[in-house]
Amino acid sequence: MNDNINGARDVQKTNTLRVDTFQSPELGYLGYFENGRPVFYKATTRKHTIDTEFDVSNLNDLPRVDIISRLWQLILAFSS
Repeated sequence: MNDNINGARDVQKTNTLRVDTFQSPELGYLGYFENGRPVFYKATTRKHTIDTEFDVSNLNDLPRVDIISRLWQLILAFSS
């Protein structure tokens, strides 16, 4: 998004309407894209993917998570 590379744990969505909404205000960007290729100027030091501190190998099932849509609020906001 917007040619910047953010760390997934550190990124924040700062605006619901802008394309350049994803920011990493605390730690900054990890890099950017130049001519379609990624350029990194720092790496994350936090564990991730298979090296994460979370062990899910012994889980048989996951808890239910309900998703509540707020589409009706958007329709009401823009229709008035």
